[in-house]
Amino acid sequence: MTTKRTEWIDCLKFFAILSVVIHHGYGGFYHKWWIVFLTQFSVPVFVFLGGANMYQSQERSISVSYCKDVFRRLKALFVPYLIVTAAIVFFQVRQVHLIKIWDYAIHFSGSAQFYFILFYAQLILISRVLYAIIYACKTSKNNILCYIVSILFMSFVCAFLYRHSFVLEVHGGGKFLFGASFLLLYFVGMIFGAYYKDVKWNKWVALIVFCCSIIATFFYAYYLYKKGFTIDNTIIKVFGNGNPPGLNSMFFAFLVCLVGWSANEFIDGFSLAFAFKFRTGFAILGRHTLYVFLMHCFVYAFFFNSKYGRVLGDNIWIRRCFYIPAEIFLPIMFEVYVRHFFSFFQSLVDNAKQLTAKNPLGKKLLKLAIGTGALLLLLFILYK
Repeated sequence: MTTKRTEWIDCLKFFAILSVVIHHGYGGFYHKWWIVFLTQFSVPVFVFLGGANMYQSQERSISVSYCKDVFRRLKALFVPYLIVTAAIVFFQVRQVHLIKIWDYAIHFSGSAQFYFILFYAQLILISRVLYAIIYACKTSKNNILCYIVSILFMSFVCAFLYRHSFVLEVHGGGKFLFGASFLLLYFVGMIFGAYYKDVKWNKWVALIVFCCSIIATFFYAYYLYKKGFTIDNTIIKVFGNGNPPGLNSMFFAFLVCLVGWSANEFIDGFSLAFAFKFRTGFAILGRHTLYVFLMHCFVYAFFFNSKYGRVLGDNIWIRRCFYIPAEIFLPIMFEVYVRHFFSFFQSLVDNAKQLTAKNPLGKKLLKLAIGTGALLLLLFILYK
């Protein structure tokens, strides 16, 4: 059950994915370049919040073996990725083309945003190491000094990876080991995850922080609109200037997260009943952001290049009112369908196990059928 303290994270993830959808809609339902700049915080926010959630999750599952823990997390990441990759290939060639699915899957080339899966899987692999570093800092007598040293060390590592590492020729941070500066965001997010639940807010303090953070975010967004990524482009060229994020994008993401965190405490502090409903609703949508992230460009391209897209005409507001909801809700509907399909399949497997347990001959026939299917699949791949 999602608690109120984690609900705001899911809620903020929804607004981050909405920003991703808008960010990738340039040329389709808007033509102003400054909107691209002002939605640049979206992926850094995802990574920062992912780090916060990861610390809490590692704290609960620290007794679980590393291999079992990593397998569970990678499965949750790669199963949707492979399903969406297969769906993209099917709609491209109108076939279940296993060779093309395999090629797209190992090169993360099904869609540009799949770079996220590549570097985020690497972050999952080292999450327990990062947790150990933070736990050591947290239990140290000079914990503030330890955190400063660890953040500076991680900054040096990220700068080195940005200049001297390469994984695959994909978009943005995915081409660098651990996503380069995404690693720093993830690490700082884990530090935040170690403490944010322990912070006790007075309702008036929450109101003041909320108002100040909104004002600061507005003025910083205006600064980016006027000056662009000045720090990353002219002063500190060590992290990237957008993807992977530089200092401008990181600071923007921190401000947005502060707005979300303080808004949550403000809503709880003043017991705003109407706001609870909105927060819960956005949080429900925010739990489905992985499928939306993976599929939104595919949904956009499918409609934009089809007769359905031409029916909408050139009216920019009609396009916005159609494409944005479609890119969010169609992937969610697809995820719900996939979950129901797997649930149905699992029930069939459970029933088969019960039948074969009572009937040894049925068990042998089941093994024979599985083996025959695997052999036919192998022959099909080799033939292709």
